[in-house]
Amino acid sequence: MSKKAIMAVVVVATLAVITTFAGCKKGGEGYDTKELGTPIVKVDGLTLYEKDLEIYGQGMQWTPQQKRDFIKQWTKMALLYLAAKEEGFDKNPLIRRKLELNDQLTLVQEYEAQKMNNITVSPTEVDSIYNLHKDLFDRNATFLIVYAQDSSKLEQIDRMLRNKKGSRLFMAIEQVKSDSTVTAFETQNPVNLGIFYLTYSDIPESLRAKVVKLRPGHGVMGKYQDGSYIYLFLISENRTPAGEQQVKSFIQQYLVDHRRKAVEDSLISEMQKKYKVEYLADTTKINK
Repeated sequence: MSKKAIMAVVVVATLAVITTFAGCKKGGEGYDTKELGTPIVKVDGLTLYEKDLEIYGQGMQWTPQQKRDFIKQWTKMALLYLAAKEEGFDKNPLIRRKLELNDQLTLVQEYEAQKMNNITVSPTEVDSIYNLHKDLFDRNATFLIVYAQDSSKLEQIDRMLRNKKGSRLFMAIEQVKSDSTVTAFETQNPVNLGIFYLTYSDIPESLRAKVVKLRPGHGVMGKYQDGSYIYLFLISENRTPAGEQQVKSFIQQYLVDHRRKAVEDSLISEMQKKYKVEYLADTTKINK
């Protein structure tokens, strides 16, 4: 294992040490240590167990030398943890709050991992999406994207840009970008239309379906978020055949992510029925 790899594991270990022992009594009281296996090293009641190596290593195969190096690093972290306790850092309200938030995040991550452990996507499902949208993955487009509160303003911009070419189009785009009443920008890199259609979920699917049918020199607008509107103008397009395997790998991950989100949304929906959520501050004014 390289030094960088060891340090990456040590960072995980450091966070785990802090999260595990903050607010806990010595000796691992509060949970059954039998499941953790054989104790490896103890520092005044803080114990590193054989099972901990699996937790910290996240599935890596330890060599004997890597284990020895890690145990040394863990021991240093445990001593520093005790030093922090001696100096009262664990009594600092902001530090205690940080530990509490870390504990909540760790629990949520473990909970979601267990709930989503059985999510699978079949090759047939991947092939179906691939065949349906194959042409889109071969298309790459450059857009001018404009956001506005007033739809009539975007209609005016559409008239300014539509069917223009060359220097006339360049000048019209620059004029739109300089308009202080809208937010406008060009995409820095060509956008793959297959990826755009499947993943740009902040833009309504009905509008995305119109965008992927655009020809260069044309645009389309629709509702966006919070009463605002979005306009997408297709500046140029090129066709570059996308590798089938690469596209299918993307679709596989897209479907997995989509299903994970569905599971998460369902869990949150159930909890919202049980627990009351109260917004005690006007979030629109925070940090203003």
